[in-house]
Amino acid sequence: MRTILRTPRNTDLLADLHRLKIELRALREELRAERADNPQAEKNLRFLTRELLSENAQKPGLIRRADEIPSLEVHYGRNDRMPIGSLPQSPEMAQARGWDGSVGVACHQFTSPDRSNVKYVSPDGHSEVIYDRFGNIVTASEDVGTYNFSDSRRDPIGHFYQDVLPWLLWGNDETDSTDMRQRLRALVVYGSIEARQSLH
Repeated sequence: MRTILRTPRNTDLLADLHRLKIELRALREELRAERADNPQAEKNLRFLTRELLSENAQKPGLIRRADEIPSLEVHYGRNDRMPIGSLPQSPEMAQARGWDGSVGVACHQFTSPDRSNVKYVSPDGHSEVIYDRFGNIVTASEDVGTYNFSDSRRDPIGHFYQDVLPWLLWGNDETDSTDMRQRLRALVVYGSIEARQSLH
């Protein structure tokens, strides 16, 4: 049985969520000014705008779902559940163990100048590993594979709130050098948000 991790509604989380809303509005304006033709980014932006900026009382917005977001401490401690030594040490080993290499890796390219990192997810959807173009495990905080509380393929809504949103807010750990805007841009421009249905 899956343990649901909850965090109390605290002013720090609410302040971080508010800052994310501000960053989303600014990114939306940037992308409009760039006028780039990117249908996937448009879909991602619509989804995030609806979920993060909705003030419609009939469709509860993000603040009303704040209790589903793991705390900062739980989020930063997630990889204790997935030691590097327990991961397949090469893409070939991952394939042999039935890990899925078709999942999106767009948000794990910050330290890869040619965007060549690849990602594999365990059959249960909880563990993931990132490899560089040479087949080495990526351990840089900005791109490291992370433990997922919710499998993105089976529970995209849970994955968004328990795994993606905390990453947008805080990065992967305290040494992650990316900022909120960089993470948000990577998700919107290069990513594919799977939980497109309304999350109310």
